[in-house]
Amino acid sequence: MGFYLPAIGLTALFVVCTAIVPRIEQRLPAHAAMAGTLRFREGHRPRPEEVHRFLANRGLRIRPESLTVSFDGTHFELQCLIYANSSARTNALSTIVGELSQLAHVDGFTLTHSRRA
Repeated sequence: MGFYLPAIGLTALFVVCTAIVPRIEQRLPAHAAMAGTLRFREGHRPRPEEVHRFLANRGLRIRPESLTVSFDGTHFELQCLIYANSSARTNALSTIVGELSQLAHVDGFTLTHSRRA
């Protein structure tokens, strides 16, 4: 049909999109997100600033609008989205799991990778 130039152009565009764009995307700053739930010991009222400080020392942070505190009559529970900066994102989950039980009065916790970054 004679559409050689558009065919070559579309092939080049396809190669750029599938081979080069993912490499560029990996170098862009990104944030790993984790959905976290902290369950506190009976009778202990959590202080969110304490949790913020604990996470900040490990390169993690909580977005204030994602923070929820609930109480079932005996235990307080804190739910939030935890974000890791680009330097801490590769091992954020393994880092926090090993140290989260050291947080004062934490009875249990759940962490899940999230795509809401």
